[in-house]
Parts: sequence; structure tokens; C-alpha cells
Amino acid sequence: KVDSITLTGGENVGISTVNDTGNTVIEAGTIVTRGNVGRGILAASFADIHVTADYVETDGFIYDGLQLLSTEGDVTATVGDIVAKGDWSIGITAETGGSVAFDIGTVTTLGEFGDGIGAFAGGDVAIAVDEVRVLGAGSSGIIVGSNGNQTIDVGTVIARGAENGGGV
Repeated sequence: KVDSITLTGGENVGISTVNDTGNTVIEAGTIVTRGNVGRGILAASFADIHVTADYVETDGFIYDGLQLLSTEGDVTATVGDIVAKGDWSIGITAETGGSVAFDIGTVTTLGEFGDGIGAFAGGDVAIAVDEVRVLGAGSSGIIVGSNGNQTIDVGTVIARGAENGGGV
């Protein structure tokens, strides 16, 4: 387990993995990254991806909190809190041919076009989140697309800003 990562300046990624054959497991405490065009956690795999993190914060243009990509596997993430402060910065997003399951405390995005949660799957999508706050213009709280069942359990969605896409 990585307890803490803090990075500032430029294009950087707190944790980055690419896996061609096996499952990917990431366990992290606190990740704080600042700069432009980066990620807090970036994982790409042909198999399953499992992420647990206490806190992920990004601050910069096009700087997603977590981006999880799998061609065939299932993607799961359990995260305490996610804060994405820059324009075009998404809190957490997953794309997979398998299923997606998120269990999250709070997701906050502050910049324009900064969606809270995106989940796109060939299978089922299950999202449990206490609170989603998208405070910049043109932002949506939760966006889901799948070929399977969709289960969304959300406590509160706050969407403020001009031309927001709405809550869910």
C-alpha cells in the first residue's frame, strides 16, 4: 500500500499502471497531484482492475482524479473522497468491456466541464456514493452507459453552474 503521494508541476500521474496479462490491484492512502494534463490514478489493463484509496485530489487543467480502463475485465473502486479542482477534470471514470462497481464517499469537481462520475461498461454498473458535488459550468453529476443492469445509490447530488448536465 502506498500511504501518501504529493506531486506538483507539469504533467504527472500519482499512480500509473499498464497491465497486459493479469489483474491490477492498487491500494493507496492519500494522493495529491497538481499541474496540467495528468491523473491522480491511471490504470489500464486487459483484465480486472481493483482500486482502494482514502483520498484523491487533483488540481489542474484536464486532471482527472481516477481513470480506470479495461478491455475485458471488471473495474471496482472503493474511495473515501475525490476532489478534482481544474477545468475539464473528472472525479472518477471507468471504461470496460466487463462490469463497473464504485463505492465512494464524496466526489467534488470545481472546474468547468468537470463531471463527477462516469461509468461505461459492456456489463453491469453499480454505483454507491454518499455525495456528488459538481460546481462548474457544463458539468454533470453522474453519467452511466452500459449493456447490462444499472444500479445507482446516491445520497445527494449538487449541480451548480451554468448549463449543467444535471444530477444523474
